[in-house]
Amino acid sequence: KNSGNIRVMVNNTIIDGSFASIPNIHVDWEQGLLGLAIDSKFKDNHFVYVYYNYNDTHTGKIYAKIVRFTDDHNIAKDKVVILDKIPASSTGFHTGGALAFNKVDDKLYVTVGDAKDGLSAQNISSLNGKTLRINRDGTIPDDNPFPNSPVYTYGHRNMYGISFDDHGHGIVTEPGSALYDEINSQIKGGNYGW
Repeated sequence: KNSGNIRVMVNNTIIDGSFASIPNIHVDWEQGLLGLAIDSKFKDNHFVYVYYNYNDTHTGKIYAKIVRFTDDHNIAKDKVVILDKIPASSTGFHTGGALAFNKVDDKLYVTVGDAKDGLSAQNISSLNGKTLRINRDGTIPDDNPFPNSPVYTYGHRNMYGISFDDHGHGIVTEPGSALYDEINSQIKGGNYGW
């Protein structure tokens, strides 16, 4: 999270060298290098996806981006930015950043926190407070619930985890507003109330 270094383990042993080192990540409270996902067709394409925060040197604003690497014998090559300028909080909170491939529909799902702006979670044109669903190249799937939008679900606060079972059913975890945390099923187009 804080170093930007990604290492590879083989048989519970960390191998020498870094898979990748992400330079100039922005680290502040819940921000940094936050998500890592292996492509559902990794054996064929060797794609690995990473979600991290950075400081835009031109504007000074904090954003997140998703990049895709190609694994070449445990070394990351061919960095491709597939989604950029995901707004993040200037105070370091509510960034989200979990990534997971759903092997049933073959799409990449991304959790994005509300960036400490609860109203943005209900705004479909904002990426904040959402689960996003994108193709492996960052384009928007034709069957997403909102036309020409990567938004799959909305009304979230700050999801830390996402996972899918073998039948394609997804869940996300996120903190509640006061005492309790939530585990929510991912329902296409669902509004989770934040």
